[in-house]
Amino acid sequence: MPPSARRKKLDLSSIRPAHKFTIDTLEKLADDLQKGRIPLERVTITDEMQTGLRAIVRNTGGVSFHVNYDVDGSRPYLKLGEHPGMSIPEARRLAQIVRGLADLGIDPQAGLHERLIRELKEKGLKWRP
Repeated sequence: MPPSARRKKLDLSSIRPAHKFTIDTLEKLADDLQKGRIPLERVTITDEMQTGLRAIVRNTGGVSFHVNYDVDGSRPYLKLGEHPGMSIPEARRLAQIVRGLADLGIDPQAGLHERLIRELKEKGLKWRP
């Protein structure tokens, strides 16, 4: 697929805003992407109820929830989870917590690598970075 096809903006104006960020809408987009009815690799949908929350729908059928936040002059993204393991209300609540921490100057991703290494060592698993 040429790069220009991947960067096209999808016109979602036919989807009513009140129903844009629903599991049904995300699953329909995933189905359309998988079946080639939408010639893109992924579609990003922004939640209008929770600032910073986005769902990324891939042509493999996967749907993942991400939140962006401001900390120390940067705007990193944090993956919150995937559907069906996470619901939209859960993603909204987590996004609210992540953004609240960032508002207090706490980077929610700080120390995650160290924690992963520590937990893997505690469980006796060998892991190489």
